[in-house]
Amino acid sequence: VIQKYLEISENEIKKLLIYRILELCLVLVVDQFGNYVIQNLIQMNFVAVTNNVIDQMLPNILFYSKHKYSSNVVEKCFDHADQAGIQKLLQALNHTPILNDLILDEHGNYVMQKVLEKCNVEEQNEIFNNILPIVPKLKSLIFGERILNILCNNYPQMSLLVYGKDGKKKKKPGKKGGKGKGKKDKENKETQQGKYP
Repeated sequence: VIQKYLEISENEIKKLLIYRILELCLVLVVDQFGNYVIQNLIQMNFVAVTNNVIDQMLPNILFYSKHKYSSNVVEKCFDHADQAGIQKLLQALNHTPILNDLILDEHGNYVMQKVLEKCNVEEQNEIFNNILPIVPKLKSLIFGERILNILCNNYPQMSLLVYGKDGKKKKKPGKKGGKGKGKKDKENKETQQGKYP
């Protein structure tokens, strides 16, 4: 209802409503439903409003970047902020311990991808080199392999660092194309279900 009201309200009423919403910003960004109101506000592309949201989250940006609901708001800020707002976010997040923390988090990794999207090539390469020591840990996480795949597909330099010269994922030994069956599996199938076809 609030989002609809923001769309249809006249200028003065809209300004008052936006002001009231911004007063509750830090409560709303971590709320299951309230975060959508803040996202809607950001998508209206009022630079001052987006910068206000960024400024309020900035002192605890790591917390908001890893939170289930507010991480969506941080992503939205990256998409709709002006260059000054994006730089504030990058300066706050582009530190090795913070980025490593983000990439290992199931919600924070999406913010991490936005950081990579918005920073320059030199900064990207520095981030990739810093990620390398935690790649084994990343591979052990449920969502980690997916994150590595996204990074390697989007950034060839990351693929080279992770998988070597050709930048391609090596297939596990003893498997043809990842679908083959080992000898033991074949024997088990023969004894349980008759002759293996």
